[in-house]
Amino acid sequence: MKLLSANETKRKQMLLAGGAGVGLVGLLVFGLWFTDPNKDEPSLREKQREKAAEVTKSFRTKKAVSAEETWIAKSEEKITELENTNRDMTTAMRNIQTSLAELGIDVGALAKQSQEKPGEPAPEEDAGLPIPNQKPKLPDPLTLLKTREPSTGNPPPPAIPALPNPLPPGQGTRLVAPLAGQSDKTSPQQQNGEIHMITVGNRPAGDGDTRNVKQYIPAGSFASVRLLSGVDAPTGGAASANPIPVLLRVMTDGTLPNFFHSNVSSCHVVASAHGEISSERAHIQLERISCVLLNGNTIETQVKGYITGEDGKAGMRGRLVSKQGSLIARSLLAGLASGFGRTLQQQSQQLATSPLGAVATVNPNRVLQAGAGAGISTALEKIADYYLQRANEIYPIIEIAANREGEAILQEGVSLDQPILHNTREEEDLL
Repeated sequence: MKLLSANETKRKQMLLAGGAGVGLVGLLVFGLWFTDPNKDEPSLREKQREKAAEVTKSFRTKKAVSAEETWIAKSEEKITELENTNRDMTTAMRNIQTSLAELGIDVGALAKQSQEKPGEPAPEEDAGLPIPNQKPKLPDPLTLLKTREPSTGNPPPPAIPALPNPLPPGQGTRLVAPLAGQSDKTSPQQQNGEIHMITVGNRPAGDGDTRNVKQYIPAGSFASVRLLSGVDAPTGGAASANPIPVLLRVMTDGTLPNFFHSNVSSCHVVASAHGEISSERAHIQLERISCVLLNGNTIETQVKGYITGEDGKAGMRGRLVSKQGSLIARSLLAGLASGFGRTLQQQSQQLATSPLGAVATVNPNRVLQAGAGAGISTALEKIADYYLQRANEIYPIIEIAANREGEAILQEGVSLDQPILHNTREEEDLL
């Protein structure tokens, strides 16, 4: 009996615990529902049903526009368009009449004259009866300007100035117009301000357009030159923008096209040079040439050309000189010594571990060693940076010695101020 009473007691306790749990869950759900701010809004299923009802709902169409209203609207648009066109045409006609009046042209008389035909009598002026459905016709202003004769007694329109010819002299087409007061013997229409096209054929060039070898050296001419000064041509990035000046002397007469020669021997040429590390050559560009004539007059002008070396290629081959290797080696040694000093500094430290982390402190017995290591490391690190900076500033150079010979070639023709052919001291010595 005691066992049965214990089981019943346990069963009751389980029922009470289950009932209390269900009540607690129900109370929690009620609380959540009560505190929900969207409890009054329709559910998702209800919203979907409302949307479906809206889609399937039949709407009555509005009353359609009648055909009469459509015709009235289109007619109003056409009438408005015609009014705007009429207004624009009226404004244009007034502007034309004003322009013709400024030119002294009687529009009425010219219109009457243009309506008269040969062989037909002119209409009577005293009839006074307007012709139905007939509008006055105004002639084209350009036609009036071309067909009007000088006998009408009207003053001529202002003359049109001559237009400049954009083509070079000796060929092409030129636009011309008669100047004010200029007479025309061939056609009276030129007095009305007409523009005529005159084709000008090729004509022989004058004395100012000719170029003679006495005072002109054409492109492609060349002569042997010698370097009077050596050059160390830089090969850096800014070397072409800041070239090194070079002085050359012309050793032979200039060889011109078609076996002609020019007496440029012993003239001096100022040039500029920059190096190219890939080909190990110094490229020399000509800048100015100067010569002295027999009478003491001097010639100095700009030239554009280049120098070829003994092998006939552009530029003169030289010796590549680079000083960056020694600076890089010094920077490497300074960096190794700096690492040794840093190691010496770290050996004088001791590591203390605590709940907050590891803390490195200097051993009191090795304070001198720590200071020496830190000083050596910092100083040698700065020395390494200095050598690297110097190495970046130094560029390789192409070394060209003096007294090297090459060929100077002109890329553009050179016009001399005075005749140089048979007018130099060396030419006189040869004669």
